[in-house]
Amino acid sequence: MKQSIVTGAQTQDQNRREAFGFSFNGGIPGYKVEYVKEAVQCGSGAVADMQGAAGILVVTMRPAVAHDEAGKSTVTQGAFLSSGRVIKGIRQICDFEGVVAFAIGLSATDPFEVVELDGKLGIIVGKAN
Repeated sequence: MKQSIVTGAQTQDQNRREAFGFSFNGGIPGYKVEYVKEAVQCGSGAVADMQGAAGILVVTMRPAVAHDEAGKSTVTQGAFLSSGRVIKGIRQICDFEGVVAFAIGLSATDPFEVVELDGKLGIIVGKAN
């Protein structure tokens, strides 16, 4: 399977819930989305600071990279902030040996939905009202 390049990541409101979306060059890679107790950075094994998060959702993608041939990030930044009521913060925790992972700090361990649309991957969290 060809390695995908993560080219974008952003948060947005989605019908009273919140979403975190990824865009790619090379198609959507394989992925796993799961709740974890701690967000562990690959390589170092250090626990990432997910300040204020009651729940942590980790999105792991492979085969994928989030950097170009010169080593420069293809994603705007490694940490993202959200002013939303559900998503409290987002941090890139891995870009190593074909694995890219992001930790999403949430206000609670709410249900989530994974959506693939037009070559993008979206994680929608929160309770629908």
